Amino acid sequence: MPNWTLEEIFSTISLAFKAPWANRRNPEIIEESARYGPLPPQYLLFLRPEDETIQRDCLVFFVHGGAWRTGSPAQFRFVGQFFAALGFPTILAGYRLAPKFKYPAQRDDVSAAFRLGLKLARKHGMKARQVIGAGQSAGAHLVSLLAYDREELAHHQLSQAIFSGLALISGPLDFSVFESHRTTKLIRDFTGEGKAFEKADPIRYVQGDEPFPVLCLHGEKDPIVPVENSRNFALAVNRLKNLAEVHLLPEAHHADLTRMFLEETDATQILAGWLDEKAEGCG
Repeated sequence: MPNWTLEEIFSTISLAFKAPWANRRNPEIIEESARYGPLPPQYLLFLRPEDETIQRDCLVFFVHGGAWRTGSPAQFRFVGQFFAALGFPTILAGYRLAPKFKYPAQRDDVSAAFRLGLKLARKHGMKARQVIGAGQSAGAHLVSLLAYDREELAHHQLSQAIFSGLALISGPLDFSVFESHRTTKLIRDFTGEGKAFEKADPIRYVQGDEPFPVLCLHGEKDPIVPVENSRNFALAVNRLKNLAEVHLLPEAHHADLTRMFLEETDATQILAGWLDEKAEGCG
């Protein structure tokens, strides 16, 4: 077994111990739960800073990772608290999980959570005219589909103009670069066989004239999602406009980038700086 695979395993175990402590409720952050469907995963968490003087005009919509088969908003509360502490009201979206539920169930759930999140924001007096989409791993995949599938957006009477940016962390964004049997099986378990595999591939929806900037963060030693995913996706985005940037984190594996939400890392600084720039265009 290659050393980087062992390092990935150790990193994942370390994070598994840290996350429960980080997920404790923060009294300075208001949290609200809402359901958009009858099944247990079909809910969202809405977090916002109690101090309204630091609240930004941008709403962050974050989708969690977990290979499409694990995870929930409650397990990633620490991510919502990270964004809320920076002043961003944040929606953490849940979705039905593979392999029991196949694509497009996850896409449909993310779309439903997005619509409900916008309603909640307006209910609390937020304009919610601009959204920063964000996701990690499988969540980066799902939020990219939300932002780039124009037909799906139009179906929900939305347009790409609602996005002020997209932050994609370790995302499987180009299915053509996957070669390992393990990862390909994960994708097949998620999409099933046939045309769904192609339809679930985010890069096929990029036309290059999208109006919002994209930040791709990726670990150089990621053994699960090759860095070519972020590189190829950014190249497609930049076909007509120079709106995508890729930051590769040296010595970082797949799970390592989760640390940016738990402790100060290089990725934390990159993401926070990018968010500051994008927030200036909201409102």
